[in-house]
Amino acid sequence: MHRFRPIWPLLLALALAATVKAALIISQSVPFNGDEAVVALMARHINAGERPVFFYGQYYMGSLDAWLLALSFRLFGEGIPAIRIAQSGLYLAYIASVWALGRLWFGDRRVADFAALFAAVPPVLVSLYTTATLGGYGESLVLGNLILGLGYLLIFRPPAKATPLGWLALGLLGGLAFWTLGIAGVYLLPVAVFGLIRLGLRPWRLYLLAALGFFLGALPWWLYNFQHDWIALLALRGPASHIPAGPLDRLLSLILFGLPTLLGLRAPWLPHYHPLPILLGALLLAGAAALFWLRQPAATTAEPGAHRLLAGFVAVNLLTLLVFSYGIDPTGRYLLPLYLPLLLGLGALAAHLWRTRRAAAIALLLAAWLVYGSATFLAAASPDRLTTQFDPLSRFDNRHDAALMAFLDAEGIDAGYSNPWVGFRFAFLSGERLAFAPKLPYKADLNYTSEDNRLPELEARADASPNPAYITTLNPRLEASLRRRFATASITYTEMRIGPFHIFYDLSAPITPAELGFQDGSND
Repeated sequence: MHRFRPIWPLLLALALAATVKAALIISQSVPFNGDEAVVALMARHINAGERPVFFYGQYYMGSLDAWLLALSFRLFGEGIPAIRIAQSGLYLAYIASVWALGRLWFGDRRVADFAALFAAVPPVLVSLYTTATLGGYGESLVLGNLILGLGYLLIFRPPAKATPLGWLALGLLGGLAFWTLGIAGVYLLPVAVFGLIRLGLRPWRLYLLAALGFFLGALPWWLYNFQHDWIALLALRGPASHIPAGPLDRLLSLILFGLPTLLGLRAPWLPHYHPLPILLGALLLAGAAALFWLRQPAATTAEPGAHRLLAGFVAVNLLTLLVFSYGIDPTGRYLLPLYLPLLLGLGALAAHLWRTRRAAAIALLLAAWLVYGSATFLAAASPDRLTTQFDPLSRFDNRHDAALMAFLDAEGIDAGYSNPWVGFRFAFLSGERLAFAPKLPYKADLNYTSEDNRLPELEARADASPNPAYITTLNPRLEASLRRRFATASITYTEMRIGPFHIFYDLSAPITPAELGFQDGSND
């Protein structure tokens, strides 16, 4: 016990965080959705011998998460629990990395201890995107903290500055993070800027080592581009699906949606804030941490360099959200890296209180657990549960999945057409026995993009099926449109509703969405 005494707060934090994750997993509070299913399908294909470099159908998110899921499938069996275990493990690694940064940057070790304990019960945003996977956020948060920590050592700690292996390792981490997700730039840029400011160009040989490491770490990215006319460079501008918006729009989105979500004032998928007690509690926690940072910087860091690097990190995050197209995203997920300064701010405040009024420090920790835990509990108990879908038409959980699969089996249906939230989910859940190509619109305006069709083999099987079905979800306007189009094409059919799923089946003749007139763009 004496041996573990220096790290017992970290062990307590990890145990509590694992308990929270287990509760979310066992209660099935995080619905399994189409984006997760794509990563899961990639993992299955990796175990079958495929070697994907990017998330299917796009070139700005590497396949590292799918490789980790493939390992989790081998260890725990193929299924949703193995996905949740992998993501939960990444979050535990993130907590450990926050603790390590706290020990590195702060003179008072209690800052690291409290930061880890605060992280054990996070806001809804963090709970959601570290339990469900969209392809690389968990890995990016861990790799980003490692980049900040190693970068700080190489820039501000004299014995480490001239360590060639350290610079090579920094480049490797940076390259791996860059391939995984472009959000790595918010970690790499402040490290690079402060490195040049503090060290100048003198250690150019070490910079070359870091560049070599970056090339090796991002080797899959480079090789794919060499072979595909640098297609990934187009993706660096941001996903094409984001809503066009100017800097003022992105600033308003940051103030009204992004920051409130990060600070625990609202759930990512809802336009309104949490109930008043939770709202006020989250505001007080964030305000106290921010005021402590601003008023007592000398007391919060062991080294001035750490304070400057962290300030630069925050500035780069906010600037990129105002400059790039993804800054308009209302979910707050692109602000996940900024959870780090919130944790360290709360940790520093609690450590300061501990030196004078221990009861106040404990009260602050318990208040944070109560506020964030209550918000997560309410979200998990809501009809939407903890969902990554911010469009109401795409929000439905997994309660009716088994019933739909049983109905399709009873009717002898194994292929057809639907949307990404149905097609990929049931391809994975059925072991790819069901093939429903995402060729139908799912938004209220019936707008469709072929970018949703990430697995062409689903479309090939649907087009070849003699008995295809059409499945829509929570979209009466699309149902009416299908009825009109079937009538125009003289196709008879039978309808069935199962929970959120509306099935058109037993068609008098096979017909594709293209033959019904569905195409890219508006389908009014």
